[in-house]
Amino acid sequence: MVKNGIQMVSAYIKFPATGNIVA
Repeated sequence: MVKNGIQMVSAYIKFPATGNIVA
C-alpha cells in the first residue's frame, strides 16, 4: 500500500494532468 501511494505521488508530480483526472 505504501508503494502504491508513492507511485501515485510520483505520477502526480510527473503527470499533473493525469493526477488531476485520477483525483
